[in-house]
Amino acid sequence: MAITSVGYDGSINEEQWAIMAPRIGMPYWVADTDSLAATIVKDADRTVRLAGGQFGGLGVMDTSDSSEDISFEPVSSGNRYDLIVARRDWQGEGGVTKFEPVKGGTTKKVPAFNRAPGILDDHLLYLVHLQAGRSTPVAIYDLRGFGLNSRVQILDAMALEGYKNWPGLQAQLGREEYTLQVDRTWVRTGLISAVSPAYRLRLKKSKRCKYGGGLQSVGPGWSVSGDNTMGIKVLASGKIQITKPGIYSFSTNVWNYGSEKHSEGSYRFRMAGLWVQPTFESHRNAGTNGWEESLDWTGTLNVGDTIDFQFAQYHKSKGSLVMKFEIQIEMIA
Repeated sequence: MAITSVGYDGSINEEQWAIMAPRIGMPYWVADTDSLAATIVKDADRTVRLAGGQFGGLGVMDTSDSSEDISFEPVSSGNRYDLIVARRDWQGEGGVTKFEPVKGGTTKKVPAFNRAPGILDDHLLYLVHLQAGRSTPVAIYDLRGFGLNSRVQILDAMALEGYKNWPGLQAQLGREEYTLQVDRTWVRTGLISAVSPAYRLRLKKSKRCKYGGGLQSVGPGWSVSGDNTMGIKVLASGKIQITKPGIYSFSTNVWNYGSEKHSEGSYRFRMAGLWVQPTFESHRNAGTNGWEESLDWTGTLNVGDTIDFQFAQYHKSKGSLVMKFEIQIEMIA
């Protein structure tokens, strides 16, 4: 394996400059998801293999012509999270780029690394979870960044730690946009609109609801699908909890299409101290069976807000009804 570089002392040819120039505004970059892709080596102790590819940062462009294995020190006890970096060293005549492991701590976070552009600097690539008694890593977290023109696309929020020296830089994680402030803190500044159902969570369940008793929580047992990049928690109680602030849209439906021709019901969800409830709905004529109600809401929710879906039903025979509930939640801003 060999890494060839341009951008240290020495010349750069026209073809190399044509590839490198569009990325001058990007502190660190990897050409595509195949470049430097990481896999766990199962027949070696604590080893991760990096594929070849093109990458760069801080005015240097590097090309790795084949795969390279990175091995880590044994873990004496518990867990350790080590870092894989591309280390650039400008010291002395010329310069060199090498892949290096950086020993980390027992918590899942990026450990200290070199940050001295033009002298000795680490380009973050992966965080690797190692565990005592295991010969192979537990997991690999992808910290690579992709893109150009001062906008980097990342795959894990921990990757933001590697881009904190450049206020004004923008990062994209899924549909979320982040901007680095002058105090070097990242602030989410928007969402990228999308036609696809990204950031859309669906909850479904059927529940036998007793007659009367007032509005009661629909409770646990939801079938969960869709994209939960929003990080919404479905609690053991059946309530949901918000973990990321934003503007959310709720589209909900509850129904029973049985043979009952004399039914009434009430449906609401309770959130952040508010009750969101439709007009009382009833069906009393011989031509209408069952019960149905939909309820939509859009508004701002904060971290920790909980939502409790509640329902009550009443009908002539005073028996229970199997109701079907369907909730769709989307973060829209």
